Amino acid sequence: MRKIAFTGHRLEKLPYKDESDPNCATLKRKLFCEAQKHLQPDQTIYLSGMANGVDLWAAEQVILLKNAFPMHDIQLWAVVPYRNQAASWNKALRDRYQNILGEADKVILISEEYTLACLHERNRRLVDEADHLIAVYDGKQPGGTRETIVYARRKGLDITIIEP
Repeated sequence: MRKIAFTGHRLEKLPYKDESDPNCATLKRKLFCEAQKHLQPDQTIYLSGMANGVDLWAAEQVILLKNAFPMHDIQLWAVVPYRNQAASWNKALRDRYQNILGEADKVILISEEYTLACLHERNRRLVDEADHLIAVYDGKQPGGTRETIVYARRKGLDITIIEP
């Protein structure tokens, strides 16, 4: 069994305006290909922190991977920082989020309510559960993605960094 976690920027920190940008489609293909590289013959578990942007896209790529390779035991674990994470998102994004949760094999809820620490706890949980981290990171911006990579390095985790 192998566990692969994803981390990455939210859409507003990425170098394109929206998902219709061809570079965004390229990034999603890179996420799919990188996830496929880690596919094991027995069981492969992929973990997403379910934030808007890279986390959701990675989860969607795992769902595509499950459909493309039904002979493999592929699982998606959604690591949700707090119960109403998507409450302020627009309806289309909330629906997308709920669809992904519906496809997840396991949902790990960090906190019932938002706290100052729940996002950091979610990021640490992703790393603590994983054997490998796939990160979409530009190498410059501070924030949760950088902190997650630093934590993963301290723990000695193998990391693949994809530039957005």
